[in-house]
Amino acid sequence: MVTMRPNMASIPREEDPVKAESARIFYGKYLEAREDDQYKKLKKEWQEKYG
Repeated sequence: MVTMRPNMASIPREEDPVKAESARIFYGKYLEAREDDQYKKLKKEWQEKYG
């Protein structure tokens, strides 16, 4: 995905294997965290407080 700004030309996206691996690791940890009971509790409290 290319982010467009009015004063910038389109910048082509380049594949970066290091960033791709980091993203895979991050996403895996995110999936673990979102199933954690403590995380769910805190998320619910935050949503009730801030919407």
